[in-house]
Amino acid sequence: MALIEKKFIYLLLLITLIARVNVYGQNATPSNIDIRIIETYGVDYVTRMELESPNRLTYLTYFLEHSYFIMDYPKGKPYEDINTVPDKNGVVGNLIIDTNQLSNFNVLNYNFTREQKTRTFYKIGNTGKMIVFYSQDEFLKNYNEFLSE
Repeated sequence: MALIEKKFIYLLLLITLIARVNVYGQNATPSNIDIRIIETYGVDYVTRMELESPNRLTYLTYFLEHSYFIMDYPKGKPYEDINTVPDKNGVVGNLIIDTNQLSNFNVLNYNFTREQKTRTFYKIGNTGKMIVFYSQDEFLKNYNEFLSE
């Protein structure tokens, strides 16, 4: 076989392989879903949720972006440290928050306490910051306003 023919066959195989990987990658995860939801619930469950409960996905996406905010920690105030919050497996002390990467923080992976009527505050270690969760009532009011837009 001539060298040119071998190169052509290798090129054709490479293109076929790339096309298959690309098609697989497109089917591997649900479309337009926040990766943090997939990280928490898994691809299969999220795919099923996308088909059967799209409103639940809308809620979870909104929750990830709008259920809390970060602020400076007020000196002298004794708030619970975020490292006392168990993760979804019940393990305490695994939480590390990079304040420069807050857009990637996945609150769904932790069992944060949220109060019905009042905001919940957690100190973020020694960062000088704290995470503040909106009350359930406040969050639902904001979520319903979002849905009506």
